[in-house]
Amino acid sequence: MASVIEESNGRRRIEFFDSARRRRRVRLGKMSAKQADAFKGKIEAVVSDQIVGRAHDAELSRWLRDLEPKLAKRMQRVGLLSVGGFRASTLGAFLTQYFAALSVKSGTATAYGHVRRCLLAFFGDGKQLREIEPVDGDQFRTWLKDHEKLSDPTIARRITTARQMFKRACKWRLITENPFADVKAGSQRNKARQFFVTREAAQAVLDVCPDAQWRLLFALSRFGGLRCPSEHLGLTWDDVDWERAVASSCTARRRSITKAASRASFRFSLSCGPTCKRSGTRRLLAPCMSSRDTGCRTQTFARI
Repeated sequence: MASVIEESNGRRRIEFFDSARRRRRVRLGKMSAKQADAFKGKIEAVVSDQIVGRAHDAELSRWLRDLEPKLAKRMQRVGLLSVGGFRASTLGAFLTQYFAALSVKSGTATAYGHVRRCLLAFFGDGKQLREIEPVDGDQFRTWLKDHEKLSDPTIARRITTARQMFKRACKWRLITENPFADVKAGSQRNKARQFFVTREAAQAVLDVCPDAQWRLLFALSRFGGLRCPSEHLGLTWDDVDWERAVASSCTARRRSITKAASRASFRFSLSCGPTCKRSGTRRLLAPCMSSRDTGCRTQTFARI
């Protein structure tokens, strides 16, 4: 339980026992009796949550977030508000901490870096996280479209990533609500860029490829379905089975699709086979299949 003490000079303070049963006090200064009683109730709620190890509810978290700086420091000194809590978190500091804990592929990290750059350009490095409201999320989306001149699918990806970043801030209890939670991201598919590469178009590209390495890179992309360049560059000699003329490509997404191909002047026919659900490995036949092309096949893979 906590008590409100009125001092002789008209100022008030609150005395309470913390979660370790130590007597503590928080000086409120000049405050009405009604305000002091409300403050006392909040302190009791904080101590109760600390005793049982429970997260603060949304109302109490907002109250702590919006405390005056002087009162927030006094709450910190008695252990009711962490020093690294709501008021100490700027956008720049949070993003630095977020990227330090990030564990993704280099391509994904690059995409996240674009979102980081945009957030800092719009809000500023020193912007307090608690000051970013849902209306700011909507304005950020408008800024991406009008100022950065980004396409709708790119905007959708950046809004989705920003939402994910601020979700982590909520998890770390730096903010109480995600300002991007209700921001409309939109579709990430750009139908204007979709194009089916026909066999005739593929053959035309192969005809002008400067060497076997380029022909293999294109053939594995168009006919083998490999993601370029990550899966191409990830191939090693251990991935090639010369006896069966099969190359295996492991993917971080653990998709399991077997693809078979037969070659005639780099023309392929694809067919699905049994899948491997446990290894996350998909298998495809090498471009050169016939015995007379063994040397060509060896030379081609040697150039990777």
